[in-house]
Amino acid sequence: MDESAPQRGGSQFDHPTLSPKWYVISVSTLSVIIPCYNESRRLQPLLALIDGNAPLGWEWVFVDDGSSDGTGDKLKAFAERTAAGVSVLRHDRNRGKGAAVRTGMLAASGQCAAFVDADLAASPLDFAPLLEEPDLLEGRVMYIGTRRSDRCQRRLLRALAGRAYRLFACLITGLRVGDTQCAFKILATQQAKEIFGQMRSEGYAFDAELMMLATRRIGMEIREIPIDWEEQPGSRIRPWHVWHMAREVLAMRRNNPKCE
Repeated sequence: MDESAPQRGGSQFDHPTLSPKWYVISVSTLSVIIPCYNESRRLQPLLALIDGNAPLGWEWVFVDDGSSDGTGDKLKAFAERTAAGVSVLRHDRNRGKGAAVRTGMLAASGQCAAFVDADLAASPLDFAPLLEEPDLLEGRVMYIGTRRSDRCQRRLLRALAGRAYRLFACLITGLRVGDTQCAFKILATQQAKEIFGQMRSEGYAFDAELMMLATRRIGMEIREIPIDWEEQPGSRIRPWHVWHMAREVLAMRRNNPKCE
């Protein structure tokens, strides 16, 4: 095994770190956006990962989307004590995952900006090798994670609902990707701010608008990479959310006629 590659550790509750090789190529190049809504009970593994990888010099931007369970207070306390570069932004009310990611992206200061979920279903450390890619750094390519069956642990119902939504979203938007909703995406910050500044979607379907605008308005290429994904308990996505997401996709198509 290549010891220089990102490792999760023996379990999701360990404190995985990157080897010093990555410190040189990664310092000040990445802002990681993490939307949070009532995540207080699930934050600790992620906070341990960030704390253990403080030498990376990455910027970690948490966006508390109107939580009512103390998430914001827990994040602020962590930001004050950790050596990592952590900032905490807050919405006064719950506006939606898309709105939270947009707030974080518009505040990012690294050369590249990425987002992941707070539950560590995918590890943000897996962004590290991509920071060597010239097409990413120069704003030509957005990399998106794909949850392939041999590297992904998901419940059958969630997988089937996700597949149905992906087929619908791709049909409506014209996207040709194998996984629209994977919370593992990275692009150059300049392009991220240009795209997110135009986006209107504030719910779970925002990924489709992000990719649609990236490809149709500013001519970016989307490249898919298989990632390790381990579904975590406590998800707030329910089957009926797929219906709301479908309506959101139809609305984003109407709102972006220039993308036809």
